[in-house]
Amino acid sequence: MEYQRKSIARAEYDPKWENHVSEELTKAIFSTSRRSRKAPRALDFNPVAVLDVLEYKDKISALSWEFLQRMARKDSVVAAIIQTRVNQVSRFCYPSRYREDKVGFKIRPRDPKAPITPALEKKIIEIENFIEHCGKEDEQGLRDPFPVFLKKIVRDRLTYDAVAVELVSTRKGELVSFHAVDAATIRLVIPKDGKGSFSSMSRDDIGYQQVIQGEVKAEFTFNEMGYGVFNPMTDINQFGYGYSELEQLVAIITSHLYAESYNRLFFQQGSLPKGMLNFKNGNMSRQKLEAFKRQWQMQIAGLTGAWRMPIVSGTDIQYIPMHLSNRDMEFAKWLDYLVNIICSVYAISPDEIGFPSRGGAGTDSHERALFDNSYESKLRNSRDKGLYPLLDFISQFINKNIVQRVDPDLIFIFEGMDRRQGMERIEALNKEIRAYKTINEVRQEEGLPPVEYGEIILDPMYVNYLIQKEQLDLQRESNKLSNWVQLVGLKTQMLQLQQLEQSIMGVSSGNSDLTEEEEASLDQELEDILSDDVPLLNRLKEEIEGSFPEE
Repeated sequence: MEYQRKSIARAEYDPKWENHVSEELTKAIFSTSRRSRKAPRALDFNPVAVLDVLEYKDKISALSWEFLQRMARKDSVVAAIIQTRVNQVSRFCYPSRYREDKVGFKIRPRDPKAPITPALEKKIIEIENFIEHCGKEDEQGLRDPFPVFLKKIVRDRLTYDAVAVELVSTRKGELVSFHAVDAATIRLVIPKDGKGSFSSMSRDDIGYQQVIQGEVKAEFTFNEMGYGVFNPMTDINQFGYGYSELEQLVAIITSHLYAESYNRLFFQQGSLPKGMLNFKNGNMSRQKLEAFKRQWQMQIAGLTGAWRMPIVSGTDIQYIPMHLSNRDMEFAKWLDYLVNIICSVYAISPDEIGFPSRGGAGTDSHERALFDNSYESKLRNSRDKGLYPLLDFISQFINKNIVQRVDPDLIFIFEGMDRRQGMERIEALNKEIRAYKTINEVRQEEGLPPVEYGEIILDPMYVNYLIQKEQLDLQRESNKLSNWVQLVGLKTQMLQLQQLEQSIMGVSSGNSDLTEEEEASLDQELEDILSDDVPLLNRLKEEIEGSFPEE
């Protein structure tokens, strides 16, 4: 009995069906690629954690905005760090073109090699004045100058890890002014589609709300508010907010506050006496003992009554110590540890805020001093880790929200971040022109006109190379001149030889001119001579000298 397969092993070719399948595959591939290019599919926040009763999403954290503000103001080390960074950044709040030390900000083309035309220079000065006054000078209204604006956003950045700036524009979208806003009052708005992503929102949608005491006071589109964070996270429960240094240092700052309180109360309300005064044998009357107590407490008691010493009656006077050791050294190391951790998270050296660095980073202080005992080097390393990234963040924020709306071909940068002063600056410039800069480049940076022969690097090896190259070029020119002299002599001899041959062949002197072929042949021989081919030159000389008959 024969069995037949139920499945079809081979089907007949149908051209219509094949074309239909090909078209459907093409549509599917095209629609999928177009959908994937239109918007990302990953979620920016957790849609389940969003409360539908509110239009905005607050920061999910055990620390409120008000608590972060109290931490920054109450802890002395954090307050010193923030104030130090604010003072350092305030040095860059004026255009560098107006300052002798060239420290400040400036506007330049996005392409650093682009030429500066008079029209572009005028546009740059116009934008610098716009930023310096936080808006157009002809617009009426009280607003902060750029130094005050910069100090406000730096303080918010170091306290909340958030910067909020309101952008005031005309109906045509032209930027008129910008103002710093309390970042603790700005909330991110929930997208209305409820899909957990900001990609569906446009710049004309409401993106931010100002919330004060739980009530929405103002709403802003993405074009009306600039918002930035320094420490972003991909955590979907963070909802686009930053992760401030104070949130990272909750336990450390709490310990530091406890240590300060312990020290303060130790001097203010110290209940444990340092010792006890005992009168032995009990030969003092009760009245004399009480009078002695009163006099002692009035004259010798500690600040606000701290460390009151008990006095008991006895036959003899005896001092009994009760505070043998408070282990001051271990307590000081604990405080140093807390200060170093706080400074490490804020990327600042303890030396910058007036705390002597006694060890840290797993290295003994004597060992570190052996390899690097330069105080300026420590501060420079600290600025590289903390100050310069902060300035870069501010410049990127200003470029994104302000400068690009005025002219996208220009950018805002801070200049002179590693500027030296006095003799140190002169020594640094001297090293630069001996390493990688020309004299005129340095003079241009200092605002001075170029000098003649200033396009040179004063490196001894480079100067020697130029001198040797110049000597070699002179030698080549001398050799070429010598060849030209020989060429003239050879050409004269060849003409004489030609005239001699014509006279021997009976050609009259009136027809002694060379033909075009002879001229071309002579020119080719002269070109060969000009190619500095010395063997060919010698061979021609020998041939010409042998062509003359002997006398």
